[in-house]
Amino acid sequence: MLTIDSVLARYSSTLVARGFIAILFAVVTFLWPGPAIGVLAILFGAYAFVDGIGAIIAGLERIGDPKWWAAFLGGIVSVVAGLLAFMLPGTAIVAFVWLIATWAIARGVLDLVAARWLRRMAEGESMLALAGVLSIGFGVLLLTYPTTGAIFVVWWVAGYALFFGIVLVICGLRLQRLARLNT
Repeated sequence: MLTIDSVLARYSSTLVARGFIAILFAVVTFLWPGPAIGVLAILFGAYAFVDGIGAIIAGLERIGDPKWWAAFLGGIVSVVAGLLAFMLPGTAIVAFVWLIATWAIARGVLDLVAARWLRRMAEGESMLALAGVLSIGFGVLLLTYPTTGAIFVVWWVAGYALFFGIVLVICGLRLQRLARLNT
């Protein structure tokens, strides 16, 4: 049977891992700002795919919880976005921007659902809610300005991934601390 402590410990590790992956993605993107959009699509695809696998695992580990499906469905959305990016690396910039925007909005909504679920169990869910709001805002920004140019998309994506990664690491570390205090 899952205890609150075991769920917090597992979920916090997933958040920290997702955060470090996002930060790594941001650093790589900042270091190579000028490559073709196909390279960015592959980098994004790798990040979204790995992030999705992590979220699916987190959802499956919480399958007895009322909102386990939010993490699981968020993972599915990320895996599908990653696979589409791998299959269509030469897609026009606008289509790629719309793919990222749709993924960010869907992921943000599902992170808000997960944060609401966490609120019942522990404090510190506000960082995950902030990550969800940031994802939604980032997606809306991309939908509003899809043709601003590839270099701006590269910087937006890298900046978003860096900030999102930091927020997830902070949230995960807070949950780990809470789990340690409860044991």
